[in-house]
Amino acid sequence: MRSGILLITLFLLIINLNALKIPKDAKQVIVFGQAAHLDWDWLNWFPTNVDNHPPDHISYFNPDPTQTPQPTDTIFKAAGDLMSEDAYSYSVCEMSFLRRFWSDSKEGWAKLMKFKHKLDIVGGGITSPDNLLPHGEAFIRNFLVGVKWLDQVNVSWSKKIWLPDDFGHDSQLPVMMEALGVEGVAFSRIPGACDQGVNHNPPGVKSASEILMDRNTGGIDFTWIANDGSTTFAHWLPGHYCAGDNIACDYCYEYSTPEQLLACNAQHMVTSTNDHIQQYINTRAPISPTSNIYVPIGCDFSMPVHELSKIVNKWNSEIYPTTKTFAIIESFAFYVDLVNKELKEKSESLLVRNYHGTSPETSFRPSPYWTGFYASRMGLKIRHYEATRTLLGSEILSVIHDGLKLRTNVNEKLFDIWNDLSPSTHHDYITGTATDYVFNGEQKPLLEKVLKNANILKRDLLEKLKASISVEKDSVLVYNQLGFDRTALVEYDLPKNIDLTVLKNVKQISYNGKGLSIEHAPSLGYQTSELKSQNNEKIQYTFDGDCYTFENKLLSAQVCKSTNWGIKSFIDSRTNQNALSSIGNELKFYYDGGNIYRFGFENENCEYYLQDAEATPGEAEVLEKGPIRFRIRSSVSYNVASGNHKMIFDYQLVVGEPFLRINVTGSSPYSTSVTTNFPLRDDISKITHGTPYHYDTKKSFAFSENQHFNASIEATHNFVFAENSKKQVLAAVYHGSTPAWSYVKDTIVGVIGRNTPGSGCEGKGADGTDDYVHSILYTLRVPSGLSSDASSGKVLKEALSYNTPLSGTYLSKNAETDNSAPDHYSLASVSGNSIITTAKNGDFDDHTVFFRIYNPRTPKNITLTVDSGLFGNGNVRAYNATALERIASPIQSKDNTVSLNAQRALYTIGIKKV
Repeated sequence: MRSGILLITLFLLIINLNALKIPKDAKQVIVFGQAAHLDWDWLNWFPTNVDNHPPDHISYFNPDPTQTPQPTDTIFKAAGDLMSEDAYSYSVCEMSFLRRFWSDSKEGWAKLMKFKHKLDIVGGGITSPDNLLPHGEAFIRNFLVGVKWLDQVNVSWSKKIWLPDDFGHDSQLPVMMEALGVEGVAFSRIPGACDQGVNHNPPGVKSASEILMDRNTGGIDFTWIANDGSTTFAHWLPGHYCAGDNIACDYCYEYSTPEQLLACNAQHMVTSTNDHIQQYINTRAPISPTSNIYVPIGCDFSMPVHELSKIVNKWNSEIYPTTKTFAIIESFAFYVDLVNKELKEKSESLLVRNYHGTSPETSFRPSPYWTGFYASRMGLKIRHYEATRTLLGSEILSVIHDGLKLRTNVNEKLFDIWNDLSPSTHHDYITGTATDYVFNGEQKPLLEKVLKNANILKRDLLEKLKASISVEKDSVLVYNQLGFDRTALVEYDLPKNIDLTVLKNVKQISYNGKGLSIEHAPSLGYQTSELKSQNNEKIQYTFDGDCYTFENKLLSAQVCKSTNWGIKSFIDSRTNQNALSSIGNELKFYYDGGNIYRFGFENENCEYYLQDAEATPGEAEVLEKGPIRFRIRSSVSYNVASGNHKMIFDYQLVVGEPFLRINVTGSSPYSTSVTTNFPLRDDISKITHGTPYHYDTKKSFAFSENQHFNASIEATHNFVFAENSKKQVLAAVYHGSTPAWSYVKDTIVGVIGRNTPGSGCEGKGADGTDDYVHSILYTLRVPSGLSSDASSGKVLKEALSYNTPLSGTYLSKNAETDNSAPDHYSLASVSGNSIITTAKNGDFDDHTVFFRIYNPRTPKNITLTVDSGLFGNGNVRAYNATALERIASPIQSKDNTVSLNAQRALYTIGIKKV
């Protein structure tokens, strides 16, 4: 199957090359990729970016409709006109804009379709997403939504991804690239690149741009490999993503050597278009591994270069006969195929690079680039992650309904909500780097709408399931949307008119009137559990007038008024050791002269220093005394330069959990970053943290020369754990929406709030404030039971169980139901430490259910067991698939089990329903 696809791809490539009539004697090819970089929103709302309605409020668009920048309907119309020229082609990355053009302009769309063989989709997502911060599944769905629309309008996807404006990159990005079926990715912003500003590297380590620009050991095309072995063709865009936009300029400076580009010092004055092209060649040829060169054309909302065909033809007629360097207008997708064709003909390969490469030939460290945006506009991040998790839970419930024959078709509703969520993956959306006008007027309201609709849908699906189950005794229905069995806390609403005799059997009632219990639930399934009042373990607590001490069997925590309600001690019960060397969860307020993109310490011209913050603690209130959960709430007022700020601390300890739950609620003072700090009992050697769909291990280094704070900060997902030089885990932090974590000496540091409106210090195009109140949730975990090897999957399972709680709903024995569903059910489970991250009905084929399986350790043999009622009693029909639901080869199965030798961290399996 795969060899057949490769032959077809090669055949089409040969046809395309012949159509372009690249001379057989050509020794070099320079490819000009014409496009436009289209921010979903940033300075204007999305509708304004489409057709200037509502009107551009900042005079961004050029009043001359032939001049850059322009709204996208104008850009695409111009591209369609130019595509009638023989030599012209065009690329589009962001499907949200192309879809609107299809809707807005039938005539313009018809012209594009007339020349669609010269239209390449390089990207294919609803937007060009950030790849560091979005939930891994949301990153994938952005492309799934876009490619589904392409199928509907019969336009091909190139299988190439365009990430030109992301502010640094996930070290494990190839995991998602290979899972999506991507054949190549292009990017521009990497450490050391000209647009970064000041860059600092670990001692003795060159920046990514220095390495790739090296004439001997570099190369801007390479094979990027993740820690699990996933790979992708990678191309760095030196000189940024619009390096060729000035090709028609008569008197402009251009780089003429790689060294000039590395120094960000263009010294050559060009006087003709041929001279422009020659300098592109002089700069890129020495660092291109093959005889092919790529030059992108297309800055933000830029109009197509209408003279481009003439410029290219002029070069080919005047210069090509002598140099044998042929110029063409084609896409990045074409360039990738061209490079691969040459490599195959010469039996050569590209250098293979990884974040942890030990030499210039093997290393590629794509971040940190900027880091302040990891913590800007925390509300966007909180809503994005929560909405994604809620949607995943709804999808799985809908498939469970199918398995139970409940006949609930919500596929269109689900797709519509995913469509609304996808823009939040944009590199100026979840990052928090748009203007206040865009943030308050479009981004925040849209995510609030998405989260509301996702919650309503999940609630309705649970209610329908509830109405199908009969119980003999009052019970709680416990739903587990995670792809592994677990026993955990469940919180559920109690009816206002509940019988007092029933209420006595509720294990604990929370301070706000909800039922609490510890329950078991199967993988991707549910379980009914009878209400019982007895409980074997209880939380113990004491108060000595200053400190509250509370403990379960795994840990003992103490918080005190005298420590401003920080954690005075955190005892690991198995070792009887205090994991902390000083006060934990201590808040620090840094004056941050940076902006929504960068912390003040990232640039030598900006200020960043620890402020004096006089703290006045209030009294604590014990909200819950157990037996299931102990909960205490307190407040502290901090007097900082911008005024008095109140922060509320909420600590919770649950039976059976090896971590302390923490909730800090408040707003960030003006021009301030707020950090939480956990000093541990030994110096930290490195941290391991989750990435969007894998994990990595990093060492902190000085990211500037700032004397107050300068540690490199990582964009983390789900968990962070610290280890010492002896590979002993010192502690772990779990979180669901707080990405920015690092360490300094013995202290884990997390940034839990930023309000940095300044642009006077190295601003990057947009200013923004954030004085909203946010609730920031995270945990501190004791070290016992954790190893320094995250491939066991334990740390991820615990983190997911924390940030994706069990869902519960009360079941009355007297309720009228249709009794059509059993009292327990599991859609699917997977063996070992693997995790099913989602199960969904196909977007292209709703008779197929797609399971995404994450394997923290590879290679390994895994077994997926599925419900025979939904998939049949015989051998199930299972297939390898991409994350974009492209079916490939069949997989071995026996009865209702599927066996797979997992060579990669992320797999998608499609199974046909009966």
